[in-house]
Amino acid sequence: MSELDEKYMLRCLELAVKGLGYVKSNPLVGCLIVKNGEIISEGYHHAFGMPHAERVAIDKLDDKTQIYGSTIYVNLEPCSHYGKTPPCAPYVAKMSPHRVVISDIDPNPLVNNQGIKILQDAGIQVDIGICSLENRKLNKRFFTFIEKKRPYIILKWAQTLDGFIAEKNQNCIKWISNAATRQIVHKWRAEEMAILVGAGTVRCDDPQLTTRHWYGDNPIRMIVTNSGNLPLKAKIFDDQAKTILFYKNILNTTINEDKIDIVKIETDFIDTLYAYCIENNITSILIEGGSQLLNTFISREQWDEARVIVGNKVFGQGVRAPIISQYTHIDIENIDEDRIIHYTR
Repeated sequence: MSELDEKYMLRCLELAVKGLGYVKSNPLVGCLIVKNGEIISEGYHHAFGMPHAERVAIDKLDDKTQIYGSTIYVNLEPCSHYGKTPPCAPYVAKMSPHRVVISDIDPNPLVNNQGIKILQDAGIQVDIGICSLENRKLNKRFFTFIEKKRPYIILKWAQTLDGFIAEKNQNCIKWISNAATRQIVHKWRAEEMAILVGAGTVRCDDPQLTTRHWYGDNPIRMIVTNSGNLPLKAKIFDDQAKTILFYKNILNTTINEDKIDIVKIETDFIDTLYAYCIENNITSILIEGGSQLLNTFISREQWDEARVIVGNKVFGQGVRAPIISQYTHIDIENIDEDRIIHYTR
């Protein structure tokens, strides 16, 4: 494999990321068709249920005989099974490219090497591994869900310069971050499948948990509560997005179960959450607090990223912010007077 292969595969990844927030449980995939050193077509998977990247790139060409003898670049093994859309591997094989270059084998048991076998059985050269690290980073949600059998977990909170997330009396809706940073949070929400908060956050802040200050779909809203004691007029019970309530003990019987999904926590909340996500193909969760919920995931080492917003405020005393001590990488970004500290586990 050559530097040109890397160049073309990086272009696939540039295309693939455009589907972030829209492909849902599917992987982010881009595809290039190259003939005689020229890109003759390209495409990406736009949204869940829509054609996959390979089919998009192929179908852009009116004269598909151009694909004969070409090289096709795609950052994940072409699928071999029927789902929302027909399988891609047989369609690619039918076009008779000379070579297919792939970043990674699809870990999904429904595919895993079967797409490659279809291509090789058709006499097509298949090369694997180009830009694999970059692809796994891009598709961290997909690989975590398949390989670790749990959603990709992102922790998020805002804290003051002196390390508090709320004042001592826990005054509600007192912004720590600035308007620009809050808009970025809405972007983050649009990129993930679900958002999770505790009952205390609902009672105190009455959050909408939507993407109203950004474009894209609203995430599934998840709330965990011990008692089920939640205000019936809380915004999370509106029709803006699907809402799921995880409860441990007595559930408020006046909650309208027609509007939300109710899930009983039999033993352990995280186990119940993961089981629900696996069953419903929820591949990523943004956890926005409060402190008890965040610390639960930190102490159990059940997180992949933490995004900590440090606002230009001082409380002096109050509710201490969680502390991240075990991480492999850290990035710091300044947004006006705020800082975003990005930890990767």
